[in-house]
Amino acid sequence: MLAPRLHAVADPRSMANMKTSTKRAELAKATPETRSGSRLRSPAPKEKDRAGPAPQIRLFQYFNLPEQRPFLDPGFEALDNIGHDAPLAALDVLTRQAQRAELTQASLWGALSWDFGETTGMTAQELRQQIAGNPGHDAYFIYPHPQIEALYQNVWQHGETLQPHFLALSKEFFRAAKLPVDLLKTLQPPRLFGTTDCVLATPAFWNSYLAWISMALKLAEKNMPPAAFDMLYSSAPDEQTGRATAPCIRLIVERLLSVYLHSDEGRQFKACKLVPANPPAPPDVHLRLLADMRRVACQSRSTWLASCWANYRDLYCAERFGAAWASKHLKPFAANEVIFPSNEADIISTVSTSTPTAAIIGQPQLPAAAFGVPA
Repeated sequence: MLAPRLHAVADPRSMANMKTSTKRAELAKATPETRSGSRLRSPAPKEKDRAGPAPQIRLFQYFNLPEQRPFLDPGFEALDNIGHDAPLAALDVLTRQAQRAELTQASLWGALSWDFGETTGMTAQELRQQIAGNPGHDAYFIYPHPQIEALYQNVWQHGETLQPHFLALSKEFFRAAKLPVDLLKTLQPPRLFGTTDCVLATPAFWNSYLAWISMALKLAEKNMPPAAFDMLYSSAPDEQTGRATAPCIRLIVERLLSVYLHSDEGRQFKACKLVPANPPAPPDVHLRLLADMRRVACQSRSTWLASCWANYRDLYCAERFGAAWASKHLKPFAANEVIFPSNEADIISTVSTSTPTAAIIGQPQLPAAAFGVPA
């Protein structure tokens, strides 16, 4: 009779090791789908993790005098600018800020003047909310002067009221810096009214924009006639107060934002014009109508409506500010002299507004048909 086969009793420790090795092998071969049923399932990501980290927005507010500090908004980071009395003011602040290594890691940053709240009617918290409500842009800018948008062809025409010979010097600057001179005469779309001193942007935008301005200044110094270049840094007394005004070069540099957005360098970025919900000193009914006429003229590229706007504007200013002021500061133009930006469609596709322009002035927008032109 055959002897019964003996079965060796396995060591419990080796059995445990075998099970562990088998389990590891199975997990190594498993796909994410087959792993989901195991006890080792990873916890589902939280909604906050899915959305990615919150953008780091650094908002600075600079002051030039000790007595200005109490007026700062606590929602901004205070920036002491005492002793930095440079001719280019805001540009000097922005250039120094751009050199700070920690700001290269920010999603957006900007340095705004101590009177930002008074000028725009906005707080730092409202500014952050508007940015959050309009995400995905490389630059955000504010131009809280709807009366200027209503009365002038562009920011350059307005500069003529602040400094004698401003347009003539600006033309010299543009030619020397190889900038398109026609932009000084174009009927600027409302969304492109903006200045350098109210901008928040990504580090990439600031690097490109500030380098572009620096090159323009170098070319102007190199190519302008010496007498004209010296006039850029001079200032004339204000007609009403008699106090010295800002030098012409400061007014020019502040207005270069729209020129940059027209440039090949600027078109790579997306910009958004933020509209204050409660701007100070709302305009009167004539300014509301002028703003709408001007907006529709730009949208429809109607030279007829643009000339109607100019005639209405001239009558309004002569009545409001006097015939002598209107004759001195307003540049009349006929329908055949109206110039619309040649590449406006490209610019409009990259520059948007947070709310319609007419929302600034507290009235519903009038449709294009109200002025006899197609929408």
